[in-house]
Amino acid sequence: MIGKLLGNRYELLERLGGGGMAVVYKGRDTFLNRMVTVKVLRSEYASDEAFVARFRREAQAVARLSHPNIVNIHDVGIEDEIHYLVMEFVDGRNLKTVIRNEAPISPKRAVAIIRQICDALQHAHNNNIVHRDVKPHNILITADGRAKLTDFGIAREASAATLTYTDTVVGSVHYLSPEQARGEVAGTGSDIYSLGVVAFELFSGKLPFEGDTPIGVAMKHVQEDPPDLKEISPAVTKPISLAVGKALQKRVEERFTSAEDMAQTLEAALDNESDGEEDSDDMNTRVLPAVGKNGGNKKNRNRRRYLWAGTITAFLLLLTAGVILAWNQYLNTPDVKVPNVTGLPVGEAQEMLENKSLRSQVAGEEFSDQYDQGIVIRQSIGPDDPPAKPDRLIALTVSKGPDMREVPDLRGMSQAEAMTLLIENGLRLSDEKNEEYSDEVDKGLIISQKPKIGTLAKKNSIVQITVSLGPEPEIIEMPDLINLREGEARGILDDNNLQVGSITWEYSSDITYGRITEQVPKAGDEVKEGTSVEIVLSTGPGPGTRNATVTLTDEIPNDGKEHKVEIIVEDAEGIHTEYANTHVYSEKFVRNITYRGKAVVRIYVDGKLVDEVNVE
Repeated sequence: MIGKLLGNRYELLERLGGGGMAVVYKGRDTFLNRMVTVKVLRSEYASDEAFVARFRREAQAVARLSHPNIVNIHDVGIEDEIHYLVMEFVDGRNLKTVIRNEAPISPKRAVAIIRQICDALQHAHNNNIVHRDVKPHNILITADGRAKLTDFGIAREASAATLTYTDTVVGSVHYLSPEQARGEVAGTGSDIYSLGVVAFELFSGKLPFEGDTPIGVAMKHVQEDPPDLKEISPAVTKPISLAVGKALQKRVEERFTSAEDMAQTLEAALDNESDGEEDSDDMNTRVLPAVGKNGGNKKNRNRRRYLWAGTITAFLLLLTAGVILAWNQYLNTPDVKVPNVTGLPVGEAQEMLENKSLRSQVAGEEFSDQYDQGIVIRQSIGPDDPPAKPDRLIALTVSKGPDMREVPDLRGMSQAEAMTLLIENGLRLSDEKNEEYSDEVDKGLIISQKPKIGTLAKKNSIVQITVSLGPEPEIIEMPDLINLREGEARGILDDNNLQVGSITWEYSSDITYGRITEQVPKAGDEVKEGTSVEIVLSTGPGPGTRNATVTLTDEIPNDGKEHKVEIIVEDAEGIHTEYANTHVYSEKFVRNITYRGKAVVRIYVDGKLVDEVNVE
């Protein structure tokens, strides 16, 4: 495959790797002169409708997504039964390689990677796409540290009741959610569980579950609790360990409610870790006794020791009392039921939360077809969650409005070129197309489009096109093809910009074998250029052979010279020469000729017609 040019555009340069279903190549887009990744379905699966459907599903899933942490798709095609996807080329390593070489990863770096994948998953989940195969092999890390999620080959609509495929269970068993291992529907919570396994491996360099067989590992996901991350990796703080453990809960409802919630929790755990270390350092500094320049005598040292001991004891008693008082006040403060602020303007939502003694913060903005700009799409804690303590921080995700894309100019492009450009711009080409004649635009190229060029349309909107049929054909008179051979008829039709349509055979007693007995349209009919003409050829036997006698008397000049005599017969077999030779006047000319069916016999002397006879 190396060196092959797919779609007359994508040159395959080198093999990057492959899985059970497809082989991945580094390629070059010769149109745009850029590097791309080309994923080619293995030839043994090209005739398997299920695999082809899964392959196409990856293109359809990613085409609906546009996010800096998701590998974008540029094109999809088939050539010589080779199914291929063209994707963004990512110059980097997959996360599995990074873990093998560098794990355990520092908490700060690990949380940064997980945050980016959470962002990618949140975007996919917002578009009703469940990845279903989150694992380090499908996460690419660029040279500048950006994480990109790829391989949506088994992604599905979040609402679709689809079960896990057997090959997926075996291939990704270490990152499988319990519900996937049981063959149940995989939802957004399944992606969160799988990312929890990835996080466990990032922080510790180890997988939470190992086994001798894929089935054994899958059963552990279903039946066993994961080990405590902190016990395996002591450098990990308790808050981070608890956050990873929450993602790995067996029951979906006990995991994080969203990928964004998981990211915020891990970031908060990382911040708490830093704050705790600073507090510890400050406290160590405060309890160190100050020592004079000369150190003082023993009595003074003892007095200072007692003074410091008393001060510290008093401080600890006051601190303990304050903690107990604060804790009692916290426990005795009634919980607050968090109101539903989804669908409200962000200012109104924050005011409502503030009235409930809750804090709020805009955690991010997302495009939304459902909510206008400035409206709350999502909240980290809602009315269906347990009540929260006053002053709890509620993270809000606010709509940026619909993701609007500018409609590019498709005029003069082929349909394949238009499809590629629309995919790159987050739009789709309509399956239906209009066609019309055009003197200005070549056949097969786009004349016009809807929506108009430069207008704004929602992401994934459909663009309709009108394709040229070329110049409108002229009206001509249908030529007569009866009694012609097929080759003769093709030449006449080609001269008149007509085409040969269907060819059938039938018995004929009037027309000899291989000649045309019928034609549709008939001779003399008015037809458009390009019309297909149906012809019927004779299987014979045609008319029988007959004999006739030709006699010449005074037709040859009496001048003593030789003169050329020709007898031309036009019968059921067409026009043919039955006799040609030279004669003088003194000779008596008598010749027998044969013909089939009715015939016209024409006699020429020196090229001049001297007699014409109809015979039957």
